[in-house]
Amino acid sequence: KKLGDDRPPDFVGKDGFNFYDPKISDGKWKTAPNRPQIEEFFRHLAVCHTVVAEYEDGVREAVYQAASPDEGCLVKGAREFGAIFVTRTEKSV
Repeated sequence: KKLGDDRPPDFVGKDGFNFYDPKISDGKWKTAPNRPQIEEFFRHLAVCHTVVAEYEDGVREAVYQAASPDEGCLVKGAREFGAIFVTRTEKSV
């Protein structure tokens, strides 16, 4: 079976993130009946990792430094769905 590409024609990926699902992309997950579970999933992606967020002067969005490409992609994916990893300290994430 051939997989279809459900991305809109004007879709532009960001920083290597090219995922699109018409059921949850564009904020549609926020109106899903299982919103709490989806939100918790994205929250876990955003905080359960060893990624380091670095900030350049004058840039508001972090550049993520990850030990593996997979780990970086998961954190970037969470960011694109609204769960943004900002920084980690000894006492908080």
